[in-house]
Amino acid sequence: MLGTVCYDWFGLNQAIFAAVNGFHGPLLDPLMVLATRLGAFGNAPWIMAAMLCLLAVPPVAARPAVLSWLPAPATVLRTLVIFVFACGLSVVLVSLMKIGFDLPRPSAVLPAGSVRVLVEPESPHSFPSGHSAFAMLVLTVFWRPAGYGWRAVLVLFAALVGVSRVSVGAHFPADVLFGYLCGGTCGWIATSVFSLPRRAASPVAPPSPADGERATLPPSAV
Repeated sequence: MLGTVCYDWFGLNQAIFAAVNGFHGPLLDPLMVLATRLGAFGNAPWIMAAMLCLLAVPPVAARPAVLSWLPAPATVLRTLVIFVFACGLSVVLVSLMKIGFDLPRPSAVLPAGSVRVLVEPESPHSFPSGHSAFAMLVLTVFWRPAGYGWRAVLVLFAALVGVSRVSVGAHFPADVLFGYLCGGTCGWIATSVFSLPRRAASPVAPPSPADGERATLPPSAV
């Protein structure tokens, strides 16, 4: 009963899969394949390299107005540390869940010929979607430093990767949903760990009025 509610959604999980996986076209299929390739954890170094390039950008005060959306180098460096930590955490969590739940791919449980597989999956474990976890991790970690202009791009990236995993026949929608949850959780944990406020320094007590008067007394009054 629990699996029917949480994973199968009373048959809705397979129904959504059939609708998305069955919708294809000459332009849509290459787009879905490209999106699913971009959502792989193996692309993490390329995203890190792109962020490292931003370290060469001068401070905000020295930038032209057209580059005002770029984050400061210190922010980029901190984001990279968060990103590396979140990626490691997500890889461990997703791998353990895949082995622990051991749920098969759609092509292994649905009737032969009913699943259109455009990209062969890396492993037989379907739950959760590692690609979707990575996409949501990228969105969560880079959401704040990206600024408003690039947040729409992050949302589009995460959405395309998730839909593409169903479109190429690699995952059920439930796999994608729980992959989003895993990636978002790991990104939130990493961001929280490296955003802890520093302990404030102990305030220095001001000199008492008596000390001040004594220090300003003329020599004749001593």
